[in-house]
Amino acid sequence: MTLTEKKQQEVVNELKDWFNNPNAENFHFQEPNHQIEIILKEPKVQKAVIVDLKTLNNWYGNKFIYLVLTEKELSADAAFFASGYYLSVIAEIFAREYPANPPKLLFTDMALFLSNCLRAKWYDKSYEVINIINKGLSDKFLKGGLSSAKAAWFIVEIANKAFHITADYTGYNYPHTLGIYQQVLDKWNTTNLHEVDDMVTEMCEYHLSQANFNEDTSLEFSFVKEFVFTYEILAWLSVREKMDIKNPERFTHPLMQLPVNKLPVQAIPFHQLKKFDDILNKLKEEFPM
Repeated sequence: MTLTEKKQQEVVNELKDWFNNPNAENFHFQEPNHQIEIILKEPKVQKAVIVDLKTLNNWYGNKFIYLVLTEKELSADAAFFASGYYLSVIAEIFAREYPANPPKLLFTDMALFLSNCLRAKWYDKSYEVINIINKGLSDKFLKGGLSSAKAAWFIVEIANKAFHITADYTGYNYPHTLGIYQQVLDKWNTTNLHEVDDMVTEMCEYHLSQANFNEDTSLEFSFVKEFVFTYEILAWLSVREKMDIKNPERFTHPLMQLPVNKLPVQAIPFHQLKKFDDILNKLKEEFPM
């Protein structure tokens, strides 16, 4: 059994137990939906709604990964990716209107949302999210990022390249070194497909080395839905496609053989999520630009 196979089985087992918990659907899906319904009836949208939206995003994410790994069912990706986009935009409104007390979303959360927009080939939405991140890094919303989050910074850097954004992160919590990610950034647009495959292999090995539960050290991919989902690699490959740079048709590393790590041929249709949409529209009415 390869390390990829072992890690895949671990993810399937963990998520199967998670979904089989009698209270899982109620706690992670029904209850946050109920709370959002209550919030929508109130005169103003409370910032605490972010907690319920984040809970739903996690539900959609776990469901997506589980269904892809067990049934090769990709249709759940749209809800996971769309909920992350909604969260980014909703959080930005709260951060703008309450700069001294912005919503609690991690830099790594925002980077994941950005990478999923890139993976879905929602380039207009990716542009929105990278601008939200770049602005949020300079204030209390994202607090300058996280120095241990190399993959998150890589996603941000590669998105900047996609949209020809020049950003100066001097004074922020930028890693001393990006390791393999710096090598990729230096050659992100290479046309040498063997070189791309070699870099992807190194990134996959690093991803697997950082995919684990560990409270004592800061691992890059410590949530079960991230263990075999190479979203940082897919963000880069999607940017290359956006720039009309060819990618290898097949990759050597077994992690990239998993259906969860395949880019769509065309953009995934955007999945409108009613409650997320209702919250966003109510906020836009409350805080018009």
